[in-house]
Amino acid sequence: MLTPERSFFDYGCGRGEDIKLLVNDGIDATGWDPAFQPDESKREADIVNIGYVVNVIEDAAERKDALCAAWNLARQVLVVGARLNFDSRVTRMSPLADGCLTATQTFQKFYSQSELRSWITQTLETEPAPAAPGVFFVFRDETLRQQYLAQRYRRRRAVPRITKSERLYEEHRELFEPLVVFVTERARLPEAHELPDYGLLVERFGSIKRAFSIVRRVTGAEHWESIRQERRSELLQQFALERFGGRPRFSALPKDAQLDIREFFSSYKSACAEADALLFSVGDMTLLESAMTASPIGKRTGNGLYVHLDALHKLPQLLQIYEGCTRAYLGSFVDANVVKLHRESPRVSYLTYADFDRDPHPTLVESFLVKLGGLEVSYRSYTHYKNPFILHRKEELLDDDDPRR
Repeated sequence: MLTPERSFFDYGCGRGEDIKLLVNDGIDATGWDPAFQPDESKREADIVNIGYVVNVIEDAAERKDALCAAWNLARQVLVVGARLNFDSRVTRMSPLADGCLTATQTFQKFYSQSELRSWITQTLETEPAPAAPGVFFVFRDETLRQQYLAQRYRRRRAVPRITKSERLYEEHRELFEPLVVFVTERARLPEAHELPDYGLLVERFGSIKRAFSIVRRVTGAEHWESIRQERRSELLQQFALERFGGRPRFSALPKDAQLDIREFFSSYKSACAEADALLFSVGDMTLLESAMTASPIGKRTGNGLYVHLDALHKLPQLLQIYEGCTRAYLGSFVDANVVKLHRESPRVSYLTYADFDRDPHPTLVESFLVKLGGLEVSYRSYTHYKNPFILHRKEELLDDDDPRR
Protein backbone atom coordinates (compact mmCIF):
# COMPACT_ATOMS: atom_id res chain seq x y z
CA MET A 1 0.00 0.00 0.00
CA LEU A 2 2.94 2.34 0.54
CA THR A 3 3.60 3.76 -2.92
CA PRO A 4 4.84 7.11 -4.28
CA GLU A 5 1.20 7.97 -5.00
CA ARG A 6 0.29 7.86 -1.29
CA SER A 7 1.60 10.17 1.43
CA PHE A 8 2.90 8.82 4.75
CA PHE A 9 3.06 10.33 8.24
CA ASP A 10 4.83 8.75 11.22
CA TYR A 11 3.13 9.72 14.51
CA GLY A 12 5.93 9.27 17.05
CA CYS A 13 8.80 8.97 14.58
CA GLY A 14 11.66 9.07 17.09
CA ARG A 15 14.79 10.49 15.48
CA GLY A 16 13.26 10.03 12.02
CA GLU A 17 15.47 7.27 10.58
CA ASP A 18 12.49 5.56 8.90
CA ILE A 19 11.37 8.86 7.38
CA LYS A 20 14.79 9.36 5.78
CA LEU A 21 14.73 5.86 4.29
CA LEU A 22 11.25 6.35 2.86
CA VAL A 23 12.06 9.76 1.38
CA ASN A 24 15.13 8.23 -0.30
CA ASP A 25 12.75 5.66 -1.84
CA GLY A 26 10.59 8.41 -3.34
CA ILE A 27 7.83 8.35 -0.69
CA ASP A 28 6.21 11.60 0.46
CA ALA A 29 6.96 10.93 4.15
CA THR A 30 7.07 13.19 7.21
CA GLY A 31 6.81 12.65 10.96
CA TRP A 32 6.41 14.13 14.40
CA ASP A 33 7.75 13.10 17.79
CA PRO A 34 7.18 14.81 21.16
CA ALA A 35 10.79 14.22 22.24
CA PHE A 36 12.92 14.34 19.08
CA GLN A 37 10.83 16.19 16.47
CA PRO A 38 8.47 18.42 18.55
CA ASP A 39 8.58 21.35 16.12
CA GLU A 40 7.38 19.33 13.13
CA SER A 41 3.69 19.78 12.31
CA LYS A 42 1.17 16.97 12.58
CA ARG A 43 -0.29 16.62 9.11
CA GLU A 44 -2.90 14.50 7.40
CA ALA A 45 -1.64 11.69 5.16
CA ASP A 46 -3.02 8.74 3.23
CA ILE A 47 -1.17 6.33 5.53
CA VAL A 48 -0.41 7.19 9.16
CA ASN A 49 1.77 4.99 11.36
CA ILE A 50 1.69 4.98 15.17
CA GLY A 51 4.22 2.22 15.75
CA TYR A 52 5.26 1.18 19.27
CA VAL A 53 3.99 4.46 20.74
CA VAL A 54 0.88 3.50 22.71
CA ASN A 55 2.83 0.90 24.68
CA VAL A 56 5.16 3.55 26.19
CA ILE A 57 2.43 5.95 27.37
CA GLU A 58 1.75 5.43 31.08
CA ASP A 59 -1.53 7.34 31.36
CA ALA A 60 -4.41 5.31 29.86
CA ALA A 61 -6.39 8.42 28.85
CA GLU A 62 -3.37 9.96 27.15
CA ARG A 63 -2.81 6.63 25.37
CA LYS A 64 -6.32 6.79 23.90
CA ASP A 65 -5.88 10.44 22.94
CA ALA A 66 -2.70 9.58 21.01
CA LEU A 67 -4.44 6.80 19.08
CA CYS A 68 -7.41 9.04 18.24
CA ALA A 69 -5.12 11.89 17.19
CA ALA A 70 -3.25 9.60 14.80
CA TRP A 71 -6.56 8.21 13.46
CA ASN A 72 -7.83 11.74 12.77
CA LEU A 73 -4.82 12.32 10.53
CA ALA A 74 -5.29 9.14 8.47
CA ARG A 75 -7.17 9.58 5.19
CA GLN A 76 -7.01 5.90 4.14
CA VAL A 77 -5.37 3.66 6.74
CA LEU A 78 -3.81 3.83 10.20
CA VAL A 79 -1.05 1.37 11.16
CA VAL A 80 -0.93 0.55 14.88
CA GLY A 81 1.94 -1.40 16.41
CA ALA A 82 2.51 -2.36 20.07
CA ARG A 83 4.55 -4.87 22.04
CA LEU A 84 2.97 -8.18 22.99
CA ASN A 85 3.10 -10.16 26.22
CA PHE A 86 5.84 -12.55 25.16
CA ASP A 87 8.25 -9.58 24.81
CA SER A 88 8.04 -9.03 28.57
CA ARG A 89 9.80 -12.32 29.27
CA VAL A 90 13.13 -11.04 28.02
CA THR A 91 13.10 -7.82 30.07
CA ARG A 92 13.53 -7.28 33.81
CA MET A 93 10.75 -5.05 35.15
CA SER A 94 8.45 -4.16 38.03
CA PRO A 95 4.68 -3.41 37.96
CA LEU A 96 3.57 0.17 37.31
CA ALA A 97 -0.05 1.30 36.62
CA ASP A 98 -1.44 -1.13 34.01
CA GLY A 99 2.05 -1.89 32.69
CA CYS A 100 5.63 -2.20 33.90
CA LEU A 101 8.71 -0.15 34.70
CA THR A 102 11.70 -1.56 32.81
CA ALA A 103 15.30 -1.81 33.98
CA THR A 104 16.02 1.40 32.04
CA GLN A 105 13.27 3.20 34.02
CA THR A 106 10.86 3.47 31.08
CA PHE A 107 7.19 2.53 31.06
CA GLN A 108 5.99 -0.39 28.93
CA LYS A 109 2.48 -1.71 28.43
CA PHE A 110 2.45 -5.27 27.05
CA TYR A 111 -0.71 -6.48 25.30
CA SER A 112 -2.16 -9.78 24.23
CA GLN A 113 -3.19 -9.83 20.57
CA SER A 114 -6.88 -9.97 21.52
CA GLU A 115 -6.51 -7.18 24.10
CA LEU A 116 -4.82 -4.88 21.59
CA ARG A 117 -7.45 -5.62 18.95
CA SER A 118 -10.31 -4.96 21.37
CA TRP A 119 -8.73 -1.73 22.62
CA ILE A 120 -8.31 -0.40 19.08
CA THR A 121 -11.89 -1.39 18.18
CA GLN A 122 -13.40 0.24 21.27
CA THR A 123 -11.29 3.40 21.02
CA LEU A 124 -11.79 4.06 17.30
CA GLU A 125 -15.15 2.28 16.92
CA THR A 126 -13.72 0.58 13.85
CA GLU A 127 -12.73 -3.07 13.39
CA PRO A 128 -8.98 -3.36 12.62
CA ALA A 129 -7.40 -5.89 10.29
CA PRO A 130 -4.47 -7.87 11.78
CA ALA A 131 -1.27 -7.54 9.78
CA ALA A 132 1.16 -9.36 12.10
CA PRO A 133 1.46 -10.14 15.82
CA GLY A 134 1.10 -6.77 17.52
CA VAL A 135 0.39 -4.90 14.28
CA PHE A 136 -3.03 -3.84 12.99
CA PHE A 137 -4.30 -1.87 10.00
CA VAL A 138 -7.35 0.35 10.64
CA PHE A 139 -8.95 1.28 7.34
CA ARG A 140 -10.98 4.40 6.68
CA ASP A 141 -11.24 3.40 3.01
CA GLU A 142 -13.40 0.24 2.77
CA THR A 143 -12.31 -0.46 -0.81
CA LEU A 144 -8.66 -0.44 0.24
CA ARG A 145 -9.49 -2.73 3.18
CA GLN A 146 -11.12 -5.26 0.87
CA GLN A 147 -8.20 -5.11 -1.58
CA TYR A 148 -5.77 -5.75 1.27
CA LEU A 149 -7.77 -8.66 2.69
CA ALA A 150 -8.25 -10.22 -0.74
CA GLN A 151 -4.54 -10.24 -1.52
CA ARG A 152 -3.87 -12.28 1.63
CA TYR A 153 -5.75 -15.21 0.12
CA ARG A 154 -4.70 -14.80 -3.49
CA ARG A 155 -1.38 -16.30 -4.44
CA ARG A 156 0.77 -15.74 -7.47
CA ARG A 157 0.23 -18.25 -10.25
CA ALA A 158 2.57 -18.91 -13.08
CA VAL A 159 1.40 -18.02 -16.56
CA PRO A 160 1.18 -21.33 -18.46
CA ARG A 161 3.75 -22.21 -21.05
CA ILE A 162 2.71 -22.35 -24.67
CA THR A 163 2.69 -26.05 -25.47
CA LYS A 164 2.50 -25.74 -29.27
CA SER A 165 2.80 -23.03 -31.87
CA GLU A 166 -0.34 -21.67 -33.45
CA ARG A 167 -0.17 -19.13 -36.23
CA LEU A 168 -2.94 -16.89 -34.93
CA TYR A 169 -1.55 -16.79 -31.44
CA GLU A 170 1.99 -16.07 -32.61
CA GLU A 171 0.82 -13.27 -34.87
CA HIS A 172 -0.96 -11.52 -32.01
CA ARG A 173 1.14 -12.61 -29.02
CA GLU A 174 1.55 -9.09 -27.62
CA LEU A 175 -2.20 -8.52 -27.82
CA PHE A 176 -2.96 -11.84 -26.11
CA GLU A 177 -0.46 -11.54 -23.25
CA PRO A 178 -2.42 -9.04 -21.08
CA LEU A 179 -5.50 -11.27 -21.45
CA VAL A 180 -3.51 -14.35 -20.41
CA VAL A 181 -2.14 -12.52 -17.36
CA PHE A 182 -5.60 -11.26 -16.35
CA VAL A 183 -7.29 -14.66 -16.57
CA THR A 184 -4.36 -16.28 -14.76
CA GLU A 185 -4.87 -13.82 -11.91
CA ARG A 186 -8.69 -13.65 -11.75
CA ALA A 187 -9.71 -16.98 -13.34
CA ARG A 188 -12.46 -15.25 -15.33
CA LEU A 189 -12.79 -13.20 -18.49
CA PRO A 190 -12.35 -9.43 -18.05
CA GLU A 191 -14.96 -6.74 -18.45
CA ALA A 192 -14.23 -3.93 -20.91
CA HIS A 193 -12.97 -1.53 -18.21
CA GLU A 194 -10.56 -4.12 -16.76
CA LEU A 195 -8.36 -4.66 -19.83
CA PRO A 196 -6.80 -1.79 -21.83
CA ASP A 197 -6.74 -3.79 -25.09
CA TYR A 198 -10.26 -5.19 -24.67
CA GLY A 199 -11.59 -3.26 -27.67
CA LEU A 200 -8.74 -4.38 -29.95
CA LEU A 201 -9.31 -8.04 -29.04
CA VAL A 202 -13.05 -7.75 -29.74
CA GLU A 203 -12.37 -5.94 -33.02
CA ARG A 204 -9.91 -8.60 -34.18
CA PHE A 205 -11.65 -11.78 -32.92
CA GLY A 206 -15.31 -10.81 -32.57
CA SER A 207 -15.59 -11.19 -28.76
CA ILE A 208 -13.39 -11.58 -25.72
CA LYS A 209 -14.68 -15.14 -25.33
CA ARG A 210 -13.54 -16.10 -28.83
CA ALA A 211 -10.17 -14.46 -28.24
CA PHE A 212 -9.61 -16.51 -25.10
CA SER A 213 -10.75 -19.72 -26.81
CA ILE A 214 -7.62 -19.41 -28.96
CA VAL A 215 -5.51 -19.15 -25.82
CA ARG A 216 -7.21 -22.25 -24.36
CA ARG A 217 -6.46 -24.30 -27.49
CA VAL A 218 -2.81 -23.28 -27.44
CA THR A 219 -2.15 -23.70 -23.71
CA GLY A 220 -4.51 -26.56 -22.81
CA ALA A 221 -7.94 -26.37 -21.19
CA GLU A 222 -6.93 -28.41 -18.11
CA HIS A 223 -4.66 -25.68 -16.81
CA TRP A 224 -7.42 -23.07 -16.90
CA GLU A 225 -9.93 -25.35 -15.20
CA SER A 226 -7.39 -25.92 -12.41
CA ILE A 227 -7.00 -22.14 -12.05
CA ARG A 228 -10.79 -21.72 -11.77
CA GLN A 229 -10.96 -24.30 -8.98
CA GLU A 230 -8.07 -22.63 -7.14
CA ARG A 231 -9.66 -19.19 -7.43
CA ARG A 232 -13.01 -20.42 -6.15
CA SER A 233 -11.23 -22.04 -3.22
CA GLU A 234 -9.36 -18.79 -2.50
CA LEU A 235 -12.61 -16.82 -2.43
CA LEU A 236 -14.29 -19.30 -0.09
CA GLN A 237 -11.30 -19.15 2.24
CA GLN A 238 -11.40 -15.35 2.17
CA PHE A 239 -15.15 -15.22 2.92
CA ALA A 240 -14.81 -17.81 5.70
CA LEU A 241 -12.05 -15.94 7.52
CA GLU A 242 -13.60 -12.51 6.97
CA ARG A 243 -16.35 -13.61 9.34
CA PHE A 244 -13.97 -12.88 12.24
CA GLY A 245 -13.82 -9.18 11.39
CA GLY A 246 -17.30 -8.84 9.89
CA ARG A 247 -18.07 -9.24 6.22
CA PRO A 248 -18.93 -6.11 4.23
CA ARG A 249 -22.17 -5.68 2.32
CA PHE A 250 -22.02 -6.79 -1.30
CA SER A 251 -22.44 -3.18 -2.41
CA ALA A 252 -19.37 -2.17 -0.37
CA LEU A 253 -17.11 -4.61 -2.19
CA PRO A 254 -14.82 -3.35 -4.97
CA LYS A 255 -16.30 -3.79 -8.44
CA ASP A 256 -13.80 -6.51 -9.40
CA ALA A 257 -14.70 -8.50 -6.27
CA GLN A 258 -18.39 -8.27 -7.14
CA LEU A 259 -17.61 -9.64 -10.60
CA ASP A 260 -15.61 -12.50 -9.05
CA ILE A 261 -18.58 -13.48 -6.87
CA ARG A 262 -21.01 -13.41 -9.80
CA GLU A 263 -18.61 -15.60 -11.78
CA PHE A 264 -18.14 -18.33 -9.19
CA PHE A 265 -21.29 -18.31 -7.04
CA SER A 266 -25.03 -18.00 -7.56
CA SER A 267 -25.11 -15.12 -5.07
CA TYR A 268 -23.07 -13.43 -2.32
CA LYS A 269 -25.42 -14.97 0.23
CA SER A 270 -24.80 -18.49 -1.02
CA ALA A 271 -21.04 -17.88 -1.12
CA CYS A 272 -21.08 -16.75 2.54
CA ALA A 273 -23.23 -19.73 3.55
CA GLU A 274 -20.80 -22.16 1.90
CA ALA A 275 -17.89 -20.35 3.55
CA ASP A 276 -19.58 -20.55 6.98
CA ALA A 277 -20.02 -24.30 6.60
CA LEU A 278 -16.30 -24.65 5.88
CA LEU A 279 -15.35 -22.41 8.79
CA PHE A 280 -17.48 -24.26 11.33
CA SER A 281 -16.15 -27.64 10.16
CA VAL A 282 -12.68 -26.56 11.34
CA GLY A 283 -13.94 -27.06 14.91
CA ASP A 284 -14.21 -30.82 14.29
CA MET A 285 -10.82 -32.36 15.16
CA THR A 286 -11.90 -35.66 13.57
CA LEU A 287 -12.34 -33.93 10.21
CA LEU A 288 -9.00 -32.16 10.62
CA GLU A 289 -7.29 -35.47 11.43
CA SER A 290 -8.75 -37.03 8.27
CA ALA A 291 -7.64 -34.05 6.19
CA MET A 292 -4.09 -34.30 7.56
CA THR A 293 -3.96 -37.99 6.80
CA ALA A 294 -5.13 -37.39 3.24
CA SER A 295 -2.97 -34.31 2.63
CA PRO A 296 -0.76 -34.65 -0.48
CA ILE A 297 1.77 -32.27 1.04
CA GLY A 298 3.61 -32.04 4.36
CA LYS A 299 5.48 -34.23 6.83
CA ARG A 300 3.19 -36.14 9.18
CA THR A 301 4.34 -36.94 12.72
CA GLY A 302 2.58 -38.41 15.73
CA ASN A 303 1.19 -35.04 16.82
CA GLY A 304 1.01 -32.86 13.74
CA LEU A 305 1.55 -32.03 10.09
CA TYR A 306 4.51 -29.85 9.09
CA VAL A 307 4.45 -27.83 5.88
CA HIS A 308 6.51 -24.99 4.40
CA LEU A 309 4.69 -21.65 4.13
CA ASP A 310 5.23 -21.69 0.35
CA ALA A 311 3.24 -24.94 0.09
CA LEU A 312 0.23 -23.97 2.24
CA HIS A 313 -1.91 -23.56 -0.86
CA LYS A 314 -1.44 -27.27 -1.63
CA LEU A 315 -3.10 -28.33 1.62
CA PRO A 316 -6.72 -29.51 1.59
CA GLN A 317 -9.05 -26.53 1.85
CA LEU A 318 -10.11 -27.41 5.40
CA LEU A 319 -6.48 -27.25 6.59
CA GLN A 320 -5.90 -23.94 4.79
CA ILE A 321 -8.80 -22.46 6.76
CA TYR A 322 -7.53 -24.11 9.97
CA GLU A 323 -4.22 -22.28 9.54
CA GLY A 324 -5.97 -19.16 8.25
CA CYS A 325 -7.91 -18.78 11.50
CA THR A 326 -4.69 -17.74 13.24
CA ARG A 327 -3.84 -15.15 10.58
CA ALA A 328 -7.38 -13.78 10.76
CA TYR A 329 -6.58 -12.67 14.32
CA LEU A 330 -2.80 -12.33 14.34
CA GLY A 331 -1.71 -11.48 10.80
CA SER A 332 1.50 -12.91 9.37
CA PHE A 333 4.50 -14.25 11.27
CA VAL A 334 7.09 -12.52 9.11
CA ASP A 335 10.19 -14.61 9.86
CA ALA A 336 8.52 -18.03 10.07
CA ASN A 337 9.04 -20.48 7.20
CA VAL A 338 7.37 -23.65 8.54
CA VAL A 339 3.88 -24.24 9.94
CA LYS A 340 2.92 -27.10 12.23
CA LEU A 341 -0.77 -28.00 12.34
CA HIS A 342 -1.41 -29.87 15.59
CA ARG A 343 -3.53 -33.02 15.47
CA GLU A 344 -4.60 -33.54 19.07
CA SER A 345 -5.90 -30.06 19.93
CA PRO A 346 -6.68 -26.85 17.98
CA ARG A 347 -3.22 -25.30 17.92
CA VAL A 348 -0.94 -23.96 15.18
CA SER A 349 2.81 -23.38 15.50
CA TYR A 350 4.89 -21.03 13.35
CA LEU A 351 8.53 -22.10 13.23
CA THR A 352 11.63 -20.32 12.00
CA TYR A 353 14.41 -22.59 10.73
CA ALA A 354 17.77 -21.01 9.90
CA ASP A 355 18.93 -21.21 6.27
CA PHE A 356 16.16 -23.63 5.26
CA ASP A 357 17.05 -23.55 1.54
CA ARG A 358 20.73 -24.54 1.93
CA ASP A 359 21.29 -26.30 5.26
CA PRO A 360 20.59 -30.06 4.94
CA HIS A 361 19.29 -30.11 8.52
CA PRO A 362 18.38 -26.53 9.50
CA THR A 363 18.18 -25.64 13.18
CA LEU A 364 15.09 -24.24 14.91
CA VAL A 365 15.59 -20.55 15.83
CA GLU A 366 12.22 -19.58 17.32
CA SER A 367 8.60 -20.65 17.54
CA PHE A 368 5.17 -19.10 18.09
CA LEU A 369 2.46 -21.43 19.42
CA VAL A 370 -1.12 -20.24 18.91
CA LYS A 371 -3.90 -21.91 20.91
CA LEU A 372 -7.02 -21.30 18.86
CA GLY A 373 -9.50 -21.84 21.70
CA GLY A 374 -8.49 -18.73 23.62
CA LEU A 375 -6.21 -17.22 20.98
CA GLU A 376 -3.25 -17.45 23.34
CA VAL A 377 0.20 -16.89 21.84
CA SER A 378 3.39 -18.23 23.39
CA TYR A 379 6.90 -17.56 22.13
CA ARG A 380 10.13 -19.47 22.57
CA SER A 381 13.65 -18.72 21.37
CA TYR A 382 16.15 -21.53 20.78
CA THR A 383 19.19 -19.43 19.88
CA HIS A 384 20.98 -20.28 23.13
CA TYR A 385 20.32 -24.02 23.06
CA LYS A 386 23.58 -25.97 23.08
CA ASN A 387 21.87 -28.88 21.35
CA PRO A 388 19.22 -27.18 19.14
CA PHE A 389 16.37 -28.97 17.42
CA ILE A 390 17.01 -29.78 13.77
CA LEU A 391 14.65 -30.49 10.90
CA HIS A 392 14.67 -33.91 9.23
CA ARG A 393 13.17 -34.84 5.83
CA LYS A 394 12.62 -31.18 4.99
CA GLU A 395 11.87 -32.03 1.34
CA GLU A 396 8.49 -33.42 2.45
CA LEU A 397 7.44 -29.92 3.50
CA LEU A 398 7.58 -28.68 -0.11
CA ASP A 399 5.35 -29.17 -3.13
CA ASP A 400 6.43 -31.83 -5.63
CA ASP A 401 6.81 -29.11 -8.27
CA ASP A 402 8.99 -26.88 -6.07
CA PRO A 403 12.53 -26.78 -7.64
CA ARG A 404 14.03 -26.76 -4.13
CA ARG A 405 12.64 -30.23 -3.42
